[in-house]
Amino acid sequence: MDSLKKFFSNRLLYLLIIFLFAMGVIVFKLYDLQIVEHNAHSQTAGKLSQYDLPLDAPRGNIYDRNGVLLATNRTAYKVYMINIDDEQSVRDEMYLRLVELFDKNDDVYYNYLADYLVYPIAWGDKVDEEDESANMKAWINDMVEKRADKEFFDTPENAFRYLRETIFEIDPKYTDQQAYRIMVIRFATYRYGLDSLKPTVLATDCCKETAEYLTAASNDFPGVTTEKTYFRIYVNNESLGPILGYVRAISEEEYAEKKDDGYFADDVIGKLGIEAFAEDYLRGTRGYRRYVKKTDGTVCEVDYTAPDAGNDVYLTIDARLQQDAYTAIIENIDFVLDNENGKDNHGDCDAGTSVVTDVKTGEVLSMVTYPTYDNSIFIAPSTDEEAQQAIVDLFKDETSPSLNRATQGAYPIGSIIKPAIAVAAIESGVINAKTEYYCGGYITVGGRRQRCLAKHGSLDLEYAMARSCNPYFALAGIEVGIENVDKWIKAFGLGELTGLEISEYKGYRSNPDSMDIFEAGTFHKWTSSSTAQTCIGQLYTMFTPIQVSKYCGAIANGGYAVNMHLVKRVVSSQGELVYETPIEKTELGISSYALSSVQQAMLTMCNSYRDLQIRMSGYPENFLAGKTGTAQTGENDESSHAFFMCYAPAFDPQISIVVGLEHGAYSGYGFYSVRSICDSYFNGMYSDGEQGGISMYEGSADSRGDGTTLSNGFHSLINVIREVETP
Repeated sequence: MDSLKKFFSNRLLYLLIIFLFAMGVIVFKLYDLQIVEHNAHSQTAGKLSQYDLPLDAPRGNIYDRNGVLLATNRTAYKVYMINIDDEQSVRDEMYLRLVELFDKNDDVYYNYLADYLVYPIAWGDKVDEEDESANMKAWINDMVEKRADKEFFDTPENAFRYLRETIFEIDPKYTDQQAYRIMVIRFATYRYGLDSLKPTVLATDCCKETAEYLTAASNDFPGVTTEKTYFRIYVNNESLGPILGYVRAISEEEYAEKKDDGYFADDVIGKLGIEAFAEDYLRGTRGYRRYVKKTDGTVCEVDYTAPDAGNDVYLTIDARLQQDAYTAIIENIDFVLDNENGKDNHGDCDAGTSVVTDVKTGEVLSMVTYPTYDNSIFIAPSTDEEAQQAIVDLFKDETSPSLNRATQGAYPIGSIIKPAIAVAAIESGVINAKTEYYCGGYITVGGRRQRCLAKHGSLDLEYAMARSCNPYFALAGIEVGIENVDKWIKAFGLGELTGLEISEYKGYRSNPDSMDIFEAGTFHKWTSSSTAQTCIGQLYTMFTPIQVSKYCGAIANGGYAVNMHLVKRVVSSQGELVYETPIEKTELGISSYALSSVQQAMLTMCNSYRDLQIRMSGYPENFLAGKTGTAQTGENDESSHAFFMCYAPAFDPQISIVVGLEHGAYSGYGFYSVRSICDSYFNGMYSDGEQGGISMYEGSADSRGDGTTLSNGFHSLINVIREVETP
């Protein structure tokens, strides 16, 4: 019994039990690994790790309606490098050859050292100024090995020498320039590391010659590879800049929002215009190369997925018409300046816009804003100092070339509002085409005198429109009342977004709500005088030219407000239709009597301007129907803004034309652009002065907004209506 007790009290026994248990666990684990999970582990036994190298995809192209290329990509190459097991002296020689190759071919490569030191030796931008001492201290702390060595950073020459001889130990056989080039890559690898599997990007924009050389001489550049990348280019003209917009590096906020959608921190993204609107269509899908590193250190490619190009976007814009209209607006502004008189034309016209749209479809055929900008400056490399300065200057320019005046310029449009007031008055039963008001050169409403351009006497709607008589429309509008006036102005799309794909300004209709906004905090009350001013396009009226184009189109097409659009269709890189913009229209409920009465009045207005008839010489009679508008700025030493809207041909409406001249003084000055636009669009169809020809674009010749046909007997119809008993 004592011997048994002695046996179990022996410590060696417990150690033996623990040892046997541990051995059992090990044996079981070995059995599990080698027998049970043998197949699974045998497949990855030779792999240490893997890496997927993302491959850039080309962005989709942008074309005009006729297939004219407006935006595309140029192909460039990225240069990558992984760590290799060569002596540092061998790698230094390779680094020198790489940077010399980049410099020779004007390639864009990373030079982080240039933030602190540049060659010829001088301080870099990050440490050049006194207020950048914090950057200098941080850099020194990153680089020095001993506290005492900080003294070597007193001059750029000493700093260079310290880096060359102490940190990087560059061979004395190299010149300082050669040593600096080697240090460009050494500094990047020193600061950010260099992996033997995940490649580091050395250059972002190399030419084809560089890529071909590196491929052919791959044995001399171990660990160095190239891949295609793509950069946006705009191939037409700067008149399209505000429409196309531009791409630019993704911001931190955008990346945080979109990284789950596959965006990378170094991506570009559409920032403005069609590039922004169609980002999801234009953006391609990245591909990848999958690399694995085995236990013996070798790296090999095991998988490849090709990138997919983005979709192509076709616009409604006609590039030729766009350029002609752009040239015309510049010449138009020069024409206004040449007619400075020191009275109503102070020679201050420096900006303008024009819009041409299809009245049946809402397609924007041309949209000009001047001054404008070349969107290529936004896609220039960051090393292009001239382009970067141009961006700074753009947003400092007092003439606001970054503003798209066609969609974001809100103006008091003056008498252009009068056709809408006429519709409101007829539909409200206040007037008919024969109703007359007396114009004595002014009217007094609510104790305020409102002037007219002349003393017109008694006149009906047709001649009130032709002579742009303020009292006529003010008095009619007062009888209609601001609620009904505002209802019809809104129905025409004024003071409302037009449906356009790019950024547009909503503007303001002149009504009691706008009064609360513009005169918040002050005593104010809407009066009949307020209504009178509204009905001649003043007071709080602020509309964009694209809204005016929609409004004019609704009068031309038979009473349909058609949404404006710039994108015609989207097509895949394989040529398959991805999306086509539908025509969206709303019937306004205008009676045929009201519509034809206003159309006749607008026709008479155009026929009453001798300047316009001379300008349109060679076109058929009754070719344009439209309305002028002059809006005062409120400053005595500033010229008024000048506007003109019209549609053509009046006997078979196809297009709406809107011209706006900031400080253009006289609305008739816009006739200059109208002739140029008509010549470009109709392209000689009416060279014999005949009422013939067909639409320039598919679907424009036959149908009005309501699907019926406007015949060449349009004027006969007007005459019949005018002769019958009016309501």
